Amino acid sequence: MQWEQTAQPAATAGTRVVLFRTGLVLAGAGGLLGPLVPLFKAGLGGKIGSGNQWMSWISLDDEVAAVAHLMDSALSGPVNLVAPNPVTNVDFTKVLAKVLGRPALLTIPRFALNVRFGREMAHGTALANQRVRPERLTSDGFVFAHEDLEPALRHVLGH
Repeated sequence: MQWEQTAQPAATAGTRVVLFRTGLVLAGAGGLLGPLVPLFKAGLGGKIGSGNQWMSWISLDDEVAAVAHLMDSALSGPVNLVAPNPVTNVDFTKVLAKVLGRPALLTIPRFALNVRFGREMAHGTALANQRVRPERLTSDGFVFAHEDLEPALRHVLGH
């Protein structure tokens, strides 16, 4: 990633550099859920394409706590800021619909996301297929408040 390469001179000069690799952030207002919740509440939610793509997510609370943890840590280099239990888009869709008490019967075609969000953003977020785990973060002693999707969604959405 270009921004990681930009930080390399600081690391070469001996400065501790931590490269946050953030998953899809779950927040009550905004983040990944900002555009999704209204669709699901209207009964228009559904899986994206095949739904088989992996989604590495993190609650906003855990994101902030992980950054605070890393400020006091000796870790440097890339660190994945994602919950330890990624899910497929099909599973994410089912859990979000369950939490909101709404059906999720539709399939959102990939092209619709490209039109709505632009190809780069759509492919970098909702269509990305990344099954990432936070090994370095957890081995450094970080404890997640929200390891599993359903409790995380209930917390951030107040359900």
